[in-house]
Amino acid sequence: MDALEQFEITIPDGPRGNQRDYAFSGPFLFEVMIMAGAEGKTALPMALEGYQAEIAWDSIDTDKPTITTHAVGSPIGIGGYGPTMIVFPPTDDADQSTKQAGQQVWGIAYIAVK
Repeated sequence: MDALEQFEITIPDGPRGNQRDYAFSGPFLFEVMIMAGAEGKTALPMALEGYQAEIAWDSIDTDKPTITTHAVGSPIGIGGYGPTMIVFPPTDDADQSTKQAGQQVWGIAYIAVK
């Protein structure tokens, strides 16, 4: 995935009251889905620990989440958020932000499609 064009999303992260901005980077999920022949389908990222989310194509195409491989310029390791995670750009829409928080799967083992 490092050979694909990389995009950076900066979001606040950390415990409430002690957050700081972190830069996450990786290719857009929609580009990876298109390369995999899954354009227009729903992504089902599954974490190593079993958590799974559902991300509809409309959100993938419109909201532009990344499959993040790097945080603050360094590869994300297993045991943290890695080896990959879904990161959405920040939004001012509270409802959308809440929905996307549940879709930001980290420690991705694989991404199924339907």
